[in-house]
Amino acid sequence: MESANAEMEDRTVLSEETPRAALEDRDLLRRLLAEVSVIRKENQKLKSQVTNLTTKTRRQLFEKSKDKDPECSNAARKVCKELTKGEGQEEDQENQLNFDLSVSFNSPENKTMARRVLKEVRSVYGKDKWTKAVIKSAVHQYWKSLRDDRTRKTNKKFEEHRSQMKQQNRLKRKLSRRLSSLEKAILSDNDKEKAREIFCSPNAIDFMSSEESDNDDPASSRGPKPRKVRKLVWEKSKLKNLKAKLDEAYLEGLSEKQRRASARLTRTEEPSVRPCPTNGPRWAIRTE
Repeated sequence: MESANAEMEDRTVLSEETPRAALEDRDLLRRLLAEVSVIRKENQKLKSQVTNLTTKTRRQLFEKSKDKDPECSNAARKVCKELTKGEGQEEDQENQLNFDLSVSFNSPENKTMARRVLKEVRSVYGKDKWTKAVIKSAVHQYWKSLRDDRTRKTNKKFEEHRSQMKQQNRLKRKLSRRLSSLEKAILSDNDKEKAREIFCSPNAIDFMSSEESDNDDPASSRGPKPRKVRKLVWEKSKLKNLKAKLDEAYLEGLSEKQRRASARLTRTEEPSVRPCPTNGPRWAIRTE
């Protein structure tokens, strides 16, 4: 009789504890699911912030106007030179340019020239590459740069300013190409985060290697002049490899005609005099 009572007591205790344990498990599961939901929302928020930062950085680099694109500006400049350069002519400003810099850009003769350039840019790079508004803006900007160059030449500051602007624009275009290739390149998520850390930073241009005209390489009479790229002594191999993969992804997206119009680059072991960027990540630069 006593053993039967003890067994009944054990069953009573078990039946009371079992629902309590189930409730505790459900509460734990509910808390875990809530934490997972919070983590997912934080990840989505972080991803959105990275995307916004990339867009904001590119917009700040190349001004806020939606009608300005560094790649389009470069294309318009190349086309202008090809259209106005005759066989056997020397590459000087007076012979190769047919824009009239003494009158408004909206003058009939300059409008005619602008239409020729727009048509040729769309022929070479495709009609879907840029809108007409973006191309027109690039042509107008090029005309203004020619007009300003003429003024600076008079003030004997032309060559110095021209060299500085060429180098700065090359760096901007290079950064723009690498940013646009980030999603197309075959990179791990970790490598993409490292690339964004560099190329979305406020001083991203400081990490770009500059390109100089190669005077030792005989240039052909037509087409872009070759350039050489000096070695950045402070650059680690990880950053160098990331740049190479992004550049490869960009080139794969070009047509054969666009590749021929691109400048040929020669990488040398000559050290660059450019200083090491400040506050760069340890994986990217040598600080010693």
